[in-house]
Amino acid sequence: MIMADTSQTRIGCVRYLNSKPLIHGHGNTVSFEVPASLADGLRSGRLDVALSPIFELIAHPGYRVVDEVAIACRGAVFSVYVAYAGELAGLRTLYLDADSRTSFNLQRVVLANFYGLRPRCVLTEGGKPPEVLREGEGALVIGDPAIEFRLRHGERYRYFDLGEEWEKATGLPFVFAAWLVRAEVPEAEARALGNALRGWRAEGERRVEEIVAGEGRYPAEVSRRYLTEFIRYSFGEEEKRAVRLFAQLLKKGGMIQGDFVEPEWV
Repeated sequence: MIMADTSQTRIGCVRYLNSKPLIHGHGNTVSFEVPASLADGLRSGRLDVALSPIFELIAHPGYRVVDEVAIACRGAVFSVYVAYAGELAGLRTLYLDADSRTSFNLQRVVLANFYGLRPRCVLTEGGKPPEVLREGEGALVIGDPAIEFRLRHGERYRYFDLGEEWEKATGLPFVFAAWLVRAEVPEAEARALGNALRGWRAEGERRVEEIVAGEGRYPAEVSRRYLTEFIRYSFGEEEKRAVRLFAQLLKKGGMIQGDFVEPEWV
């Protein structure tokens, strides 16, 4: 197996707890950014490989994709949800985090296709949801801010978990992010990167307890359960089926043009 020397590779990764088992011990070679910035960095050529929102792969085909590694879930994901006040059927206004493109479009697909809901969407300043949600209002919250929001507000609001709702409607897991490699990276280098990043995943999953012990923001049991029960790191055939279905529903809703283009896996 050829392992890449990643010291000269421009690698981008989301700066959330869910990514830590994929880069544990290698963070000094990685640029940490919000999801939307990673997608932009790949497209502009600022990054060579990034743990990018899966929407970037669907909307802008041409990337190679590292096989067997993703940030995914099967059922509830805990950190991607719509928090809302009142009844779901009465949801009229939805505050959105502009940092997320996959979750932004996932909520549109799930609410419209499975619940017939199309709330008015409002982008929030700095991606922060309002501290107080009134009846008929909701907020899309993702990543670490979503964990913090749950811990702070508890049962004050209801939580419409997008991973859980997707699995309920489709029977499939959902993929939020994957390692995308720019087409300009030579094929041999891309394949070596794939081997290296699969190795990072295997190493990180073996060291989850070490990651939990070093995570001081949340109670240890919250971090442990999140990384071992809610988040999945596989990108197998079922996850690939889910990406194709997501692309079909995005096209049906007019959110993308054209059919999904199957990527080259490395």
